[in-house]
Amino acid sequence: MKAKSFPDFYRELQQNTKAQEQLKKAKDRAQLIDTLLGLGRQQGLSFTPAEVAAHLDAKRDLSDADLAKVAGGVTLPVVKVKPPPKLPGSISC
Repeated sequence: MKAKSFPDFYRELQQNTKAQEQLKKAKDRAQLIDTLLGLGRQQGLSFTPAEVAAHLDAKRDLSDADLAKVAGGVTLPVVKVKPPPKLPGSISC
């Protein structure tokens, strides 16, 4: 697994089930960043904590394509409801 940039490396990690198991063990953001840096070092890659943090922050914002997947593109029809009929002897407001 050779990658030149952290985003490339991160995409490759998404296909690596062993790496995914290691990442799931991270208890907080700092531990996740340390794990990602360690996985990179194992592959002979060197990233800064700031690079990793910036990428994780960018991943939190949904792209238009991601947003469409989440929303599912479902639009519900608008249904107009008629008011109930007035009954004889009722008071109108």
